[in-house]
Amino acid sequence: IQQAKAKGIFLIFMIPPRSIDKDATAIYNVLPENHKMAFYDGNIYPQFYSLENSFDKGHLNNKGAEIFSREVGMQLSKILNRIN
Repeated sequence: IQQAKAKGIFLIFMIPPRSIDKDATAIYNVLPENHKMAFYDGNIYPQFYSLENSFDKGHLNNKGAEIFSREVGMQLSKILNRIN
């Protein structure tokens, strides 16, 4: 984060739906709140795991991708509002 900041970059680490591993979680857990977004929890984001929004086991369909894009935008907006 400090290296990115020195270059004028605001780094955000994101774990997308259906993509979780212990290395990603370990990194996520040590980052400050303003530098992370996670969408892998099916209890919080059941829409990313429903058959209606799925192309296959690992991918969202167009409808799911639209829902995901809106959620990313909302979360990003919250982060940017906190840092400004």
